[in-house]
Amino acid sequence: MENRKISVWKFTPEFFLVLFLAAFGVGVVGANLFWEPYLQQGNVLGIYMLFQLSKEELSTKEYFFYILKYRGGWLFMCLLGSFSVWGLPLAILTVLILGLFLGGILALAVLQFGVSGMAGGAALFLPQGLCYLPATIFLMGELARKSASHLRFQGKVKKISQNPLLVVALCLGGYILGILLESYVNPIFLNFVLEKIKIF
Repeated sequence: MENRKISVWKFTPEFFLVLFLAAFGVGVVGANLFWEPYLQQGNVLGIYMLFQLSKEELSTKEYFFYILKYRGGWLFMCLLGSFSVWGLPLAILTVLILGLFLGGILALAVLQFGVSGMAGGAALFLPQGLCYLPATIFLMGELARKSASHLRFQGKVKKISQNPLLVVALCLGGYILGILLESYVNPIFLNFVLEKIKIF
C-alpha cells in the first residue's frame, strides 16, 4: 500500500503525458459541446488562423522576440515556481492548458472546415509542436518533483532522472528550438498548407 502512495508522487513523464491526453480529450469534447450554441457563429478558429497569418507582416526577428516574450515569460514563471510550493500546480496547469488548447483547436478545425480543416489545424502547431510537447512533458515533470520536495510529502518524492539538470537543459534547448521553428518555419508552412486546402 505504501509503495502505491509513493508512486503517485513520482510525477514521471508518463504521469504528465496521461494528464495531457486527458486534457486533450476534454478539449475535443468541449469543442463539440459548445460548437453549435457558441463557437460556430463566432468563427473562433477562423479568427485565430487569420491572426496567426497576420504575423507574416512582422519581420522574423520581431516575431521571434514576440514569441520569446510570451512563451519565455510563462516558462520563466514555472522555473521560479519550482523553488516553492507553487511550482507543482503551475506544472500541472501548464500541461492541462496545453492539452485543452490543442484538443479544442483541432476539434474546431474538423467541425468548421471538415477533413481538410484538420490539415489547417495541424499546420498551426507544426513543426514547433514536435519540440514543445516533449519538452513540456519532461520539463514539467522535473519542475513538479522539485516543487513537491517543499511540500509535506517530501519523503514520498523520488528522483526519477539520474541528472535532472541535464534534463532541464535539454528541455530548455527544445523550447528554444521550438521558438525558432515557430518564428521562421511555421508562418511559411502554415501559409503553404492554407493555400493548398483553400479553406478561406
